[in-house]
This record gives sequence, C-alpha cells and structure tokens, in this order.
Amino acid sequence: MAGRVDWSGALLATVGLGGLVAGFMESVNLGWTNPLVFGSLIIGVGCPITLVVVEGNVTSPMLPLALFESRSFTGANLLTLFLYAATGVFFFLVPTEPDPSPGLFRHSRWCRHPSVILLMFFLSRWSGGLVARYGPRIPLIFGPLIVSLGFVLFAVPSVGGSYWKTFFQRWLFWGLGQRLL
Repeated sequence: MAGRVDWSGALLATVGLGGLVAGFMESVNLGWTNPLVFGSLIIGVGCPITLVVVEGNVTSPMLPLALFESRSFTGANLLTLFLYAATGVFFFLVPTEPDPSPGLFRHSRWCRHPSVILLMFFLSRWSGGLVARYGPRIPLIFGPLIVSLGFVLFAVPSVGGSYWKTFFQRWLFWGLGQRLL
C-alpha cells in the first residue's frame, strides 16, 4: 500500500548517519574533544533515537517499528549490521596495509576490490537459490562463518607465498561468505 513519503524519517536517518560519519572521520584530524567532532557524534546518536519516536507516530513510516517484533527480522538485521560494520572497517583499513607483493604494480591492492564485486554478482543468483531451497537460517549461519574464515586468512602473513594462491583463497572465502547472506 503506497502512502506518503516520510520526509521527517528520511531526514533524521540521513542527518544521523552523516553525523556519525563526519564525527568519526574528523576525529582523526581534530581530536575527540573538538566541538565539531563531539557535536557531530551527538547528532549522529540523537537522530536515530529521535527517528524511533517519530516513526512510531507517523501514518506512513519509512521504517515500520512493528517489523522489529519479529525475532527473525531483528536477529537477521543485527547480524547484518555487525557483519557489514566489520566489512566496512576492513575495506577502510585494507588499503593502508603494505603490499606484500612488490613484484606487481604499486597499487595492486586496489585491484582486489572489483574481484569481490564480481564474486557477489556471479554468486547472487546461486545464493538466492539456497535461500529458496533451504530457508534463510543455513545461509545466515554459514555465510558469516565463511566470511570469518576469510578474515582469518587475511590475518595470516603471506610473505613468500604465491600471490595468486594467496589472493584467491582470501578473497574467494570472503566473497563467498558475503553472498550467502
């Protein structure tokens, strides 16, 4: 059923996320006690709290709070939040690691990211079939476990190993686990 656009909810969500991102990004340059950083983080925390109150009182909410009465919905969203938070931090920090393969061109680590996109693209249909056949529980259990294995493989030093073997074993596990979600 189509309703009105929830402009207040959209604005609160956007400003809240923007406040968190701005606060965390500027904390490196300005420090945590800077009023701009502190104010951005306060706005980033306050807007989602206000969003919950507003969404409970509008006729056509952007985020119907009744969805969170389902334990499955809430659990799946919490799992997704934690997994993508870890993934976001990972993609933020990976470009800062020293390149373990000096024989390849200098920015070879940036070429790894499109491979994840391709893995997700080609495995999406397959993972959708898994959910249709077995239900969401199995992929939601094994997907994060495989992603965790990929993170563990990234933590293992690969000095002296084959670039392609190291590259594919790490990214394949990580990308496969992402698609199971």
